[in-house]
Amino acid sequence: MVLYTGVAWAASEVLEDFESGPQVKVENNSHPDTQCLVVEDPGKTGNHVMKLSWAAHSGTHVAGSLSTPGAVVFREPGIYEVTVKVNLEQCPPESRKMALRVVDARNEAFQYSVPIEKAGEPGWTEMKWTINTNDPLPGASKSWGDRVDGVMDFPVKFYGFAMGLKNRKTEGGTLLFDEISVTRISD
Repeated sequence: MVLYTGVAWAASEVLEDFESGPQVKVENNSHPDTQCLVVEDPGKTGNHVMKLSWAAHSGTHVAGSLSTPGAVVFREPGIYEVTVKVNLEQCPPESRKMALRVVDARNEAFQYSVPIEKAGEPGWTEMKWTINTNDPLPGASKSWGDRVDGVMDFPVKFYGFAMGLKNRKTEGGTLLFDEISVTRISD
């Protein structure tokens, strides 16, 4: 158990580790050479990861997702920390922000971005998003989908990732994702 402001919350729970081989896809408006696959981790035999790779092209972003929304990320209102292990070794310098995408019970998608600070560094790093489901569209956050009202309808499920590009171009690259976990930190 982890203690926050006098309230006990469960420790972090791994929601997706890609070991079950979920079906993945690239975003519909992606460059034709973009790929999203579940593959064996090149650095750890037997471990599976989500791999998003793309060729040189012009555009605003690259994105990959599950074919259908996956594990429940948020079951009820609160403030949560979502952590993802990301391998940025082949992440190009034109990478700007990493976005986490979730979708609610009424098919409204929400996107949350954090800066990419370790592009090109070897090994795995953790990227973290703090999300307040009571205020689901702070700052530059976005939503879209079937019922766009800016309100999270529970349960909310993991959907995918996107990476924004500086100057609307990329020389190509690859990202690997593993172990998406969530911790509830407050009401």
